[in-house]
Amino acid sequence: MTAILEEEVTPGQRPYEPRGAARELFYAKDFEVLIEGPAGTGKTRAVLEKVNICAEKYPGMRALIARQTRAAMTDSVLVTFETKVLPEEHPAMRGAGRENRHSYRYPNGSEIVV
Repeated sequence: MTAILEEEVTPGQRPYEPRGAARELFYAKDFEVLIEGPAGTGKTRAVLEKVNICAEKYPGMRALIARQTRAAMTDSVLVTFETKVLPEEHPAMRGAGRENRHSYRYPNGSEIVV
């Protein structure tokens, strides 16, 4: 499982290279994984990158992204997902806007529920 590295970027893709605990997350195969650390260290981006890679790699996969409140997720996590993780014009962003979106559906049948 690899992220899109700077030198491999094609139009529409967004580069990402995990470091530290975020890098370890990419290779974790545990049923549950906890990543913690100070604000601004890339935890959210790392988790979103891994979920996106898994959704692309495993057709029919379902994942849940949860946070204490939906409002907090809409204004932070989903902004990161749509502007930094998903490639521009990704089919999963079709339909309802971020504020009303209940899930991201991929062409291969995978779904990320929020």
